[in-house]
Amino acid sequence: MSSEEQITPPSSPRTFRSALGLESRLLRDHPALIFTIGYAVVSLVGMMFSWSLFRRFGVNVFDYAEVTDFLMAALREPMTFTLAGGGVLMSWFIWWWASVEQRIFARRPPRSSFMKAYVRLSR
Repeated sequence: MSSEEQITPPSSPRTFRSALGLESRLLRDHPALIFTIGYAVVSLVGMMFSWSLFRRFGVNVFDYAEVTDFLMAALREPMTFTLAGGGVLMSWFIWWWASVEQRIFARRPPRSSFMKAYVRLSR
């Protein structure tokens, strides 16, 4: 391989924040994706709920499942909406707490070495 054919890395590596900005821009441009992805996640939670229920009886639900079972798994058990909603609320809370921590540590830097390492990792 000659030097002209070598692939050079991008000048700035893609960070978590830039990836987050890309996804938020995509969801802002296509708001229907929020409902589609949300329903797919809730359906996945519903199928895992069914799997855990039938596993106790020794039945592999995936062997007997049809496409409609995957699509209707979210509606079959109302608990799936609760579990998925709890996950969304927990994610929002963690995001909110991280922003509060950044503001606190921007005003008053930590004194302990453990907290200094924690702040360094969170940036």
